[in-house]
Amino acid sequence: MTSILRNFLALALALALALIPLALLSIASAPLGAADAKTPTISGVIDKLDSDNSKIIIKTIDANPSKVKTMVVNVDKTSTVTIDKAAAAYADLKEGDKVVVKYSQGVAITVVVTRATSAAKAAKP
Repeated sequence: MTSILRNFLALALALALALIPLALLSIASAPLGAADAKTPTISGVIDKLDSDNSKIIIKTIDANPSKVKTMVVNVDKTSTVTIDKAAAAYADLKEGDKVVVKYSQGVAITVVVTRATSAAKAAKP
C-alpha cells in the first residue's frame, strides 16, 4: 500500500510541476488594458488648485446637485498631465478645466484636460 501512495504522490508532484509554467504563462499573457479597466477614474471640472501641495480638487458634473461629488487628488512627479492631447505640467492646469483623472491611492496617474479651442468657440452661435 505504501508503494501506491508513493506513486500517487510522485504523480501529483509531477503534475503540479507541469502546471506551474502554464499558470505563469496565463498571468503573463493578460491583456495590457486589463489593469486600466480596474483603475479608478473621476471626471469633472477642476474646482480648485492647491499649488502649494500639488493637489487638484475635482467636482463631478451632474444635473442633480445632490449627486455632485468632490475629490482631492495629488499630482506628483510620476503623474502624466496632458491638455488637448499635448504634454503639459501641473502649472498649466486652470480652475474650470474639464478633466478626467485616473488615480491610485489618491495620487493621479494621468490627468487629461480638454479645453474648448477658440475655433470651436467661434463656431458656436
